[in-house]
Amino acid sequence: MVREELVLKLEELKKETKTYKKLLEVLDRSGLAQRTGPEMRFFKARPQIAIEALLREKGPQTQEQLMKDLEAGGIALGRVRKMHNSRIGIEKMLRNGSLKKVGDLIGLPEWSEEKFKERPIPKD
Repeated sequence: MVREELVLKLEELKKETKTYKKLLEVLDRSGLAQRTGPEMRFFKARPQIAIEALLREKGPQTQEQLMKDLEAGGIALGRVRKMHNSRIGIEKMLRNGSLKKVGDLIGLPEWSEEKFKERPIPKD
């Protein structure tokens, strides 16, 4: 009985190891192995926290720009559904009032409509 349990545990650990190896391969290929810098700033972050940080830093943004910045920050790294969860998070936050949309720009609910008008032109 003990042997069978050990064999089962070993199989579970092999599956976990495979997952971690794949993650390491992704990190190494993308140059993110150091886990530092702007490309890792949102790694494993909750979308709401990352979105609020981006908006406070850059001001009102379009949904497309928010998604681009979140992805560049590593929010989807290692996730199965990639950017899908971030898109859903933005939509959910708009519905529950955690974010505000004026025209095509998204911002924080406490911002006035003037804040949305004074948005600087993004530099690509």
